[in-house]
Amino acid sequence: MEHQYNGADFANRLKELRKQKGLSRKQLSEQAEISVYAVAKYESGKDCRGLDNLIRLADFYDVSANFLLFGKDLFAEKRSLMKN
Repeated sequence: MEHQYNGADFANRLKELRKQKGLSRKQLSEQAEISVYAVAKYESGKDCRGLDNLIRLADFYDVSANFLLFGKDLFAEKRSLMKN
């Protein structure tokens, strides 16, 4: 199954997640150890280079992006722990 990547949806999800945690862009950048500039670019959808290719590779191999990046699906592990 191929997933369609939508940069605007990605940007909106990031912004919404940040707001749900009650964080400013600066606070997020400090806690996530990325620049405020990067946060702003991602949340505006202006620079998501690399994400398209990551998603294409994950779809091609039928694995999650987490698996490609970390060798395991961290979110699946978290969900499993929460159920127990």
